[in-house]
Parts: sequence; structure tokens; C-alpha cells
Amino acid sequence: MAHQPLPDRVVTASAIHDNQSTNQLLIVFARIFERTAYYGFTGCIAIYLLNPPFNWDSLKALGIFSILATGIMITNLVGGLLGDLVTGRKTAALIGAICQTSGIILLCFPFDESIYIAVGLIILGTGFFSPNILAFFAQCYQTSPAKMDAGFMWLSIAANVGAFLGSFFIVWLGLENLTIAFLIAAAANLGAILCISFLKKIPLNTSGNNAAETPSKFILVYAVLAISTIFWMFYELSFYEFQIKASLIKDQFNSSIFHDDNSIAHTLNSFLVVGSGIILAIIWTFVNSNSFVKLSLGLLITSTCFILLALIPGNNASSYFTFFIAISTFLALGETSISVSVQGIIGRYAPAKFLATLFGSVSLVHVILNYAIGMIIPAVFYETDSGYLTLIGSAVITLILSLVIFILYRKFIKGIPGPVN
Repeated sequence: MAHQPLPDRVVTASAIHDNQSTNQLLIVFARIFERTAYYGFTGCIAIYLLNPPFNWDSLKALGIFSILATGIMITNLVGGLLGDLVTGRKTAALIGAICQTSGIILLCFPFDESIYIAVGLIILGTGFFSPNILAFFAQCYQTSPAKMDAGFMWLSIAANVGAFLGSFFIVWLGLENLTIAFLIAAAANLGAILCISFLKKIPLNTSGNNAAETPSKFILVYAVLAISTIFWMFYELSFYEFQIKASLIKDQFNSSIFHDDNSIAHTLNSFLVVGSGIILAIIWTFVNSNSFVKLSLGLLITSTCFILLALIPGNNASSYFTFFIAISTFLALGETSISVSVQGIIGRYAPAKFLATLFGSVSLVHVILNYAIGMIIPAVFYETDSGYLTLIGSAVITLILSLVIFILYRKFIKGIPGPVN
């Protein structure tokens, strides 16, 4: 009789697992709905402001986007902190989705005052929604942390699907009738609200890799964020060279698909990133490895792609079409692995109590470090006319970052109690 409580514990564990699986699916759909609404709104707002009855000039309209970007960066941190310490993550995400929906509906009323109130609500809503939904999603993998990277990859794919639906379908509706477009975007956000409402409570794990709230874990996570920020800075520099190479072989593409030289690189990269994400999500579902290993490999692959890209000559680039496509594919694999692995590292190793806060601070850390590092990066990377030098320099920096990540894994992560895969 002393062992009678055992069946109850087994049932409880089974129930928690079922709740986690249900929550994972609900969050994926919530992300699709929310991103559809957000990108639909951002795509339509320019049309809305530049035409009657507002007729704003482009500079004034651009100011709205600046307010939106800056505001979301700040509210991400505030929303994550409140979700962790005050309201709870589900409630914070729900508040965020309601604010977003209210803001989009308010745009149906064409007054100058309503625009600023609407944008304010959307800023507040996005700041509350995004970090808390990411933290709640990570919480769903407490009992299966090895699957977290695959989960975040599927969530990233969901966000891209939503971005596509919003940017194309809702914006297309906006060209015909902006009121209908905004109402469809609001309806999509109502779908997110419904999904969040059905999320089931999952208690925080009191054991495991991210249970202990130690300063060293904050340092480790922010070190990874710093490394990823440095990478993305050099990636942007190298992507400019990628655009140049793409424009040199543009005759090999179907010109009716692309509007200009830049769209060739961006469209190709967008399709390859989504395709790479699906491939990696499937592989990572069945093959487990640590997030630090995936991040290190992603950096190594990207570094190699930079070197190979530098080998394509500018005076005969069109004959390297197949080589360029191969490089583009592996570049997409590398960058997708990097972005999702960073999320996995936060989800697995950050102190559980402050997950939403750390997810919310990512954009702020990137902006601060971008500014600071941008002050000290050698001017040659910005002022040189040599694309070859830019790509080789970026490759060397990325390779060094890959080695640093691998050293962090060998020296620190393997020493953390519990599974490292």
C-alpha cells in the first residue's frame, strides 16, 4: 500500500506530456495567426497613410515605422519582464494579442489620433505577445529538451508562413479595400487569441539545465547573444556582396519573377530559408545534438560559404550559376541553423524564471552591440571597394565565432548536470 501514490504520479506525468503537446500545436497556430496580422498591418499601413484621406508625405509615414520598431524593441523587454514576474506568460501573451487586435480594428476609423493610438496598442501588444509566447513554447519542452531546437524550427516556419500570408494576401486585399484588409488582419489575431485561451498550464520544471538561476547562466546566454550579434553584423556586410553576385547572374533567372537586382537575392534567400528550415526541422526531430554544436556548425557552414562566394569572379559570374545556387542553399542552411539554435540555447540554458525577459531582451542587445561594435570595426569593412576582402574578412570572423561557441560548449555546457543533447 505504501506505493499507491505511484499511479497518480504516472497519470500526472502523462497529463503534463499531453498538455505540452497540445500547447506546442496551439502556439504554432497562434504564431501563424499573429504574424499574418502583424505583417498584414505593416504592409497596409504605408498604403493607408500615403493616400487619402491622410495624404502624409513619405518622411512622416516613415516616422511611424521608426516609432514601431523602437517601441517594440522596448516593450519586448517590459512585456517579458512583466510576464515572468507579474501576470504570467499566458496572461501576458493574451493581453498582447488583445492589444494588437484592438489597434488594428482602430485603424478602420480614419482619424490622425486613431493612427497613433492604434500604433501604440500594436507596439504594446507585440511587446507582450512575442517574448512570452516564445518562453511558454520553450516551457513546453521541459521534459524533452533535446527536441526543443526542432520545435523552435517549426515555430520559425510558422512565423514565415504567417509573414507570407500577411505580406501578400492581406496587402493584396488592402490595394482593393483597406478596411476589409484591416478587418481580416484583426480576424487573424482573434485566431491567435483563441489559441492562447486554450493553452493549458504547465508548471515550471524545478530540475534540469535551466532550473538554477545563477549569474553564470545569464553571462553564458548573453555571451551567445553577443556572438550572434557580431555574426549578423558581418552577415549583413557579406549579404550585400551576395546581392552583387546575384545581380551579375540575373540573366540566368526568370526575370518576370523579380522586380530588380536586389529582389533576386532576397527572394531566392527567402525561399531557401523556408526550405532549409523544413529540412532541418525534420532532421532535428529525429537526430539529437546540442544547440551549441548546431550553432557552431551553422557558423562554420556560413564561413565556408563566404569563402566560396569570394571565389566567384565578377567578370565571368554568369558561368557560375549552379555553383552560386549551391552556395546560396548552404548559406540558407547555415543562417537558419544559427538563428534557431540561439533560441534553443536561451530556452534550454537561461534561468527558467526569466525566460520571457531574456527572449524580450534579444533585440535590445542586438541594437546596443551593433552600435558599440560598429564604432570599433575596422573601416576597411565599410569603405573598401573590394568585395573579396569583405567576404574573406567576414569568413575569418565567423570561423573564429564558431570556435568560440565550440569552446563554450566543451568547457561549460558539458559541465552542467543533466543531459547535454
